[in-house]
Amino acid sequence: MTHTLQRRTGAMFALLLAVLLSISLVGPALAAAPDTRDDHALGRFSDVSVWGDFSSPLTQALAVLALHRADGTDPSPAAVDLLLAQQCDDGGFPQMFRAPSTGDAGPCSSSVDSTAFVVQALDAIGEDAAVQAAAAWLVDVQEDDGSFGGQDGLNANSTGLAALALDLGGETAAGDRARSWVIALQDDCDTGTPGAIPFNADERGSVEIATSQAVLGLASANLGDVDATTASDDAPETGCGETTEELGDPAEAAVAYLVGQLEDGQHLATEFGPSVGGTIDVLFALAAAGVGRAHIDDIADWLPAQAAGYTQEPVEDGQDGAYAGATAKLALAKIVADRDPRDVAGIDLIAQLERLETTELPEVSVACTPESVPPSGDVDCTISGLLAFETVDVTVGLNPTLLDDDATADEEGTATFAFTVPEDATEDDEVTISVDGLGADGLAGLALQVSVDEPEEVDEEDEVTDEEDEEILPETGDRTLLAGGIGLIALLLGGVVLRLGRRQGEASSA
Repeated sequence: MTHTLQRRTGAMFALLLAVLLSISLVGPALAAAPDTRDDHALGRFSDVSVWGDFSSPLTQALAVLALHRADGTDPSPAAVDLLLAQQCDDGGFPQMFRAPSTGDAGPCSSSVDSTAFVVQALDAIGEDAAVQAAAAWLVDVQEDDGSFGGQDGLNANSTGLAALALDLGGETAAGDRARSWVIALQDDCDTGTPGAIPFNADERGSVEIATSQAVLGLASANLGDVDATTASDDAPETGCGETTEELGDPAEAAVAYLVGQLEDGQHLATEFGPSVGGTIDVLFALAAAGVGRAHIDDIADWLPAQAAGYTQEPVEDGQDGAYAGATAKLALAKIVADRDPRDVAGIDLIAQLERLETTELPEVSVACTPESVPPSGDVDCTISGLLAFETVDVTVGLNPTLLDDDATADEEGTATFAFTVPEDATEDDEVTISVDGLGADGLAGLALQVSVDEPEEVDEEDEVTDEEDEEILPETGDRTLLAGGIGLIALLLGGVVLRLGRRQGEASSA
């Protein structure tokens, strides 16, 4: 048998340095299983800007309402299913969309404001069971004095909206208690702002927004059917005058205050400029109170010029508008005002909204680097195409398992993970990576094949037999040392022979 001229230990060391574990993809890229992830993405109306995606159950509810009320269209089953899927176990709806997860998705924290808007949408499309469950949750969290609150404390916005949702869910007694709390908070004739409704008793906050949203509850008017065509031409009044100090109807007094805050009789303004969203809230409040048709028309005439900036309408052909929530709210305002939402300064708000609905899931793929690693080398992998903040379970198998952990995507839908190839991996080993998605089907597995490169072959002329290897030293410097050693031995022997010769000569002379 032959082998290299190097010692066996040196040969094994060289062979170890030559080993590379080659990783190559086997089979197709990972593909999402849509039927298990619909309730987390399909039907979602994106509200994307350079600052991120601000779509939420509340903006989803506005989109469902707009599409339900627009002529010739309806919200898709996927859009409705998505909204229903957000309902927490307690019956309420969260402020933000729930992130999909293969495991425990964490607590579902219900929000009064989100629940109140979602209830209006679900009531409009006949989802009675979900509406009743949401109303039951509102009853459970209502304060003893009838109020509701959120992260900023008890307030008129949340309480007014909750009063409406309670009515829609059949909890009218709780709704009346909520209205009583709001009415007690309302400014009376002794103030300089009669009819106004502050944020709460301790903080006035944005009085116009608080007043507008509270009116929906005071008038028990659902955005699913409120209609300005039934509003009278009468100007709203507070009831305060020389002969009386009573506000009169709370809803009408509230909108009388709001009309007084309009600039040019058309819009609300802030220090940063016109408030389009706040102005739309005033339009909704006027229609809910059933008065001030002329003011509704003035606002409706002003809104088209704001449409492009408010909804981020495309500036080039083929680009979608970015803000689904704003698009839906503006479309709903035009519908309530009995105007055409399909032609608002040349923009078809309904078509724009429909383009912003997610109708297919992204393809999920996994890529790993480097493609070739040494024993004990690290492998870095990236999962692309996940949903924002989605959590999946990643398993990297060999024997034993190299990784079994969750990976959570960022807002762009990208997640990363890493593992280390064992130092004793061989060409017969196979590393498999699987990413489990939602539901029983999950996501397809991705297999990584690990192979070991063959060692480099040596030339035949450098080969020697086992017997020769046992008798000689290694090459290069070792052979030179051998030759030098033989020469030194010969020289020493020659010296001995010469010395013996001299001694024999001396003996003969004596």
